[in-house]
Amino acid sequence: MILRDHFFSNNLCLYVVRMSRSHTRSLLDAYELAIDEVVAACDGDVRGALRALMLVNEQLEQRLERMSAQLDDQSENHRPRGLLH
Repeated sequence: MILRDHFFSNNLCLYVVRMSRSHTRSLLDAYELAIDEVVAACDGDVRGALRALMLVNEQLEQRLERMSAQLDDQSENHRPRGLLH
């Protein structure tokens, strides 16, 4: 089987390679369907669909950075003040 979806990420490729063929086909079919839906939502404009996905990805990255910063702040407040032994 040739992996057409190498562009997603190396981790995804490794994950897909380890799955059974039927599960792999099912996952790739789901991606194909999702891609078709995004392109259709952009009236068939592939560049518009890519632009929209890039914007959503940027928003998700910013949200992840904010959440990570909040977790860092919380863990900083709960660290032990001195050695316990």
